Amino acid sequence: MNRVINSFVEHTKEILGDDLVGIYLHGSSVMGCYNPAKSDIDLIVVVKDPISNAVKRAYMDMVAELNGKGPAKGIEMSIVRQDVCRPFVYPTPFELHFSAAHLEWYSQDPDDYVSKMKGEDKDLAAHFTIIRHRGKRLCGAPTKEVFADVPMQDYVDSIWNDIADAEEEIMDHPMYLILNLARVLAFLRDGLVLSKKEGGQWALHSLPERYHGLIQDALREYVEGTDLSYDGDLGKDYAGYMLGEIERAKSEIYRNERRRFSMERTTEELKASLRELVAKMLAYKHAQGVLYYDAATIAPPGGAADRGKTLAVLSEVSYELETGEETGTLLASLREHQEELDPVTRREVSEMWRSYERTKKIPKEE
Repeated sequence: MNRVINSFVEHTKEILGDDLVGIYLHGSSVMGCYNPAKSDIDLIVVVKDPISNAVKRAYMDMVAELNGKGPAKGIEMSIVRQDVCRPFVYPTPFELHFSAAHLEWYSQDPDDYVSKMKGEDKDLAAHFTIIRHRGKRLCGAPTKEVFADVPMQDYVDSIWNDIADAEEEIMDHPMYLILNLARVLAFLRDGLVLSKKEGGQWALHSLPERYHGLIQDALREYVEGTDLSYDGDLGKDYAGYMLGEIERAKSEIYRNERRRFSMERTTEELKASLRELVAKMLAYKHAQGVLYYDAATIAPPGGAADRGKTLAVLSEVSYELETGEETGTLLASLREHQEELDPVTRREVSEMWRSYERTKKIPKEE
């Protein structure tokens, strides 16, 4: 592993030159549970500016070659710009990403890969958090000068995104999800940033005894690298229990965040934020109304498909605005200040809260 990491660092310096800010190691390699049969090498590369496709191609040739010399799961790395690390941007944009799962695509059509492998990745919030808490700087600027603190809600959303479908998927990836569910709950309950192995060990001290055999099997598979079979019914029961506990812990965290948010802002600041929110909501509704009117009256029939797509986008954005955590936090904070609100604003907040609670229960697809 060390030989591959050292080669990665030296080649990265050669290819990226003065644009390189730093290289940072995270994951099992720095958390005391690296297993060549089950682990990959997790790296974040930070650059100053966007990188060209020609540089990406040279870089990917290097990464693909080193991937074959690494552990069974290879290398997983992302290149990000410094300006999305501090201040932190979420979902986090990346310049380039690679894991062993993408090797075939790159091998078959490298130009297509480097032109398209760019976007946003929610997982980076979790990676940055681990880097700040337990990562290792391999070269370049000090970790805490490069990476800002990841806000609690962004980190929680990032780790939730990884286990949200665990009840349906647990028997497809049992070892991974058994341990990952444990470390997510360990963070939400106790504020611990743990490896999978540490998450399993925490679970043996913190979860009901009926799940201990399942957790011990997952730990054994993770540590020893041997594939085991799992009780499907118990696995699904465990996933359902853990998701329920995680939801409860998330709700408590969000309540605490709302209290903190409420205490730190004055009533006038909260009212100003409410006016901004209402203006946004009205603007989206107005745009949707104009499109509906055009479709029913003067708009050319040939544009129906495009209008439909536009309406779908506006509808999705409106839903996310009306049901988002930020909206819920703002309305909850205003309700806690309701004695200081005038009658009109108090009634408006009350109606918006009822609408927020009602709309949240409607699936986005509907």
